[in-house]
Order: sequence, then structure tokens, then C-alpha cells
Amino acid sequence: MRARTSSEPLFPVIVVGLGPAGAAALSELARQGIAALGIGDEPVGGLVRAARRIDNLPALGRPAPGAALARRLARHLQDRKARLQHTRVVRIERDGIEFLCTDDRERSWRARCVILATGTRPLPWVPAVAGNWLHRDARTLPRDLRGTSVVVVGGGEAALDTALSAADRGARVKLLLRSDRLRAPAPLVREARRAGVRVMAHQRVRSVHAAPGAVRIFTEVAGRQRRVRCHHLAVCIGRAPARELISGLAPDVSAELAVAGLAPGLFLAGDVRGRGLRFCAQALADGQAAAQAACAYLDQPLAARPGVASRRGKSF
Repeated sequence: MRARTSSEPLFPVIVVGLGPAGAAALSELARQGIAALGIGDEPVGGLVRAARRIDNLPALGRPAPGAALARRLARHLQDRKARLQHTRVVRIERDGIEFLCTDDRERSWRARCVILATGTRPLPWVPAVAGNWLHRDARTLPRDLRGTSVVVVGGGEAALDTALSAADRGARVKLLLRSDRLRAPAPLVREARRAGVRVMAHQRVRSVHAAPGAVRIFTEVAGRQRRVRCHHLAVCIGRAPARELISGLAPDVSAELAVAGLAPGLFLAGDVRGRGLRFCAQALADGQAAAQAACAYLDQPLAARPGVASRRGKSF
């Protein structure tokens, strides 16, 4: 086992990911008196900040923007005096009975157990293009889109939500989908129509070319090529669980994972579990369940270790 250095503080629990699941886990750990560390490469709230409106979370009282929920979560963690580190964890290793979490600057933190609440990553998209005009959700779209046009690729709820966000900001919006119908709740579809979102069905994107001030999207429709121009392109074609950090910790990973049981001391919360639900309420419940499972793990008898007096201590 590699000796712990002064640059590798030891925590009872490290929570990786600061979305709703990670925030709920940190809240429950604080309630239990455990001095955990939360690490995330995005602001508290994560992907929930991309949501134009959350209307299926009764605790909010009334529909609210995702950014409003994210601010509530951030204030709650601040009130709980949760310790946060804003950086990107690139590697988690098992080191004896401990975990070693390392970020992209080669800084490391140790923990008795880890809660992974890393959420999802956008699915790869072909054609592979890049630029400040390309977006994978509404968070990176400019706040003021008046006088611009936005094309959204995708036919699901996230694509419609992004299209409505762009329309709210003043853009002219077109929605390109490969099928003949939208896969979203009927009220959301009706709202998009009222907002003037133009839906273009049976569109297969073949190539994208960017020039100063304009993006050209070439599609194929019934064997014929068409061109669509815009200022911003948002690709919302789906997301997959962000499980890169599990590699090396658990060799066999199924499509759907439980909160506990993948590896001793490793717990999962939220969309990283792969159930495809992506509801805030479920993520919050997952975070609390993972924290409670971590508490039970910490209560198990352990070999004597210098400096360990109680799982509820402020330093381990």
C-alpha cells in the first residue's frame, strides 16, 4: 500500500458528483454528523441547471427553472457546512481498505468509502464537430439569443426542453428529428408549437460546416439533400451513464446497478446507475439511500488505524 502523504487527506466518505444525487448524499451525511467531501467539476446542481422548468417535484411547490432548484441545493449545502472541492476526478483506485481519488491536476484525497453520483455524459454524435456554436444542452447557450437562429437535433423531452429554452431567450428555433413524431409529454409538445418551434421530421444529419457567423447543417430527407442554416446548434440525442471512474474498481458492470454491492465501500446514486429515469426526485432519493448505506458500512468493525477514533470525527 502506498503511504499516505500530507497532500492526501483522509475522509470517511467522498462523494463524486454534485448534482441532485450528490447533493442529497452530502446533506444526509452532514445530518449523520459525518465530515464528508464533495468533489465535482460542475456547479452544484449539475445537469438540473439545463432544465427549463421542473414540474414533477412536489417539494418545489410550483414549477420552477432547474437553475432555481440548483441554487436551493447549493444554499442547503452551504447551510450544512458541506466541504466541497470543485475539480474533476479522473481516477479512483482501491488502496487496501481505502480509496484514492485523483483529479486532473494529480491532487489526491483518500476515503473509507466513495459515493459515485457522476450522472450521465452526452452520447457521441456523428458528425464529430466542435466549436463554441455547438451545445449538448441549454446550459452553454447564450442568455440572449435575440436575432439568432438555433437548430436542435433530437426528438425527446430534453430536445424539446432545450428548444423551448432557446425560444424563451429570443431565438428562432428549428427541431430536427429522424423519426416522424416527438417522444415527449403532450403538454410539452403543445407548448413548443405555441412558442413557434418548427419541427422538421425525417431529417438525417449528414454533415455540419461552420463558417464565421453561420453554421450549415446538411441533412438527407427521402434521399434528397437539404441545407439548414443557424447560429447555434444543440445536439440532444441522448445520454449514457458516466461510469469511467468505475473502471478498475469493478470489472463486471451490468446495464442497471444497485446503490450498493458493486464493490465493498463503493456506492452509486442517481443516473450513473443506468436506469434511464432521470428524475430529480429519484436522484434525491438515491443520494439519501447511498449516504445511509455508507453510514452502515462505516459502522462495521475495522482493523485498528492510527488517528481513527470514531466515524463521526472531524478528521480521519
